[in-house]
This record gives sequence, C-alpha cells and structure tokens, in this order.
Amino acid sequence: MDRSNEEQLARWKDITGHVIAILLTVGFFGIAFIALTGIADIRDATTATFVGTVAGYAIGQLSRPLAYYFAVPRDIAKHGEHGSNSASTSNVDKH
Repeated sequence: MDRSNEEQLARWKDITGHVIAILLTVGFFGIAFIALTGIADIRDATTATFVGTVAGYAIGQLSRPLAYYFAVPRDIAKHGEHGSNSASTSNVDKH
C-alpha cells in the first residue's frame, strides 16, 4: 500500500470518529430537548420508557468520546478515584 493511501485512510478514520462523536452528542442533547420541551408526550408510559431507554443508551455511548477528547477515565464512576485495586477500600487489619 502506498504511503499516501495509508495517510488518506488514517485521515478518513479520524474524521469518521469525530463525526460519530458529534452525532452521539447531538443525538443525546436532542433527545433531552425533545423530552424536556414536551414535544414528546412522556406522560404515556410507552413513550417515556422509549425516551428513557434511548437517552440512557446514548449517554452510555458518550463515555468513549469523553475519554478521548477530555481524558476522562471511563472506570472512575465504577471504582472511585483510586480504581478497583485500591488498598484504601479494605478495612481489614492484617496481622
């Protein structure tokens, strides 16, 4: 494969990643806007469940773009500040 073709492929992959991150972000805020402004009638249980499920999925998918663009660790919410192997989480005295 030619060097310029490899660079062009890498550039397209980079652009595609940025576009997907933008679409996920705009989609999540679009769902929130539609739900909060009353465009979608969330008093109906089926609609509320659908909006909640899609919004939850969208916010879950935003963890990778946040980690990439803002260096936010993805596991901090699950394991706290020190991670899962922290010695400070154990209250057992070792003798």
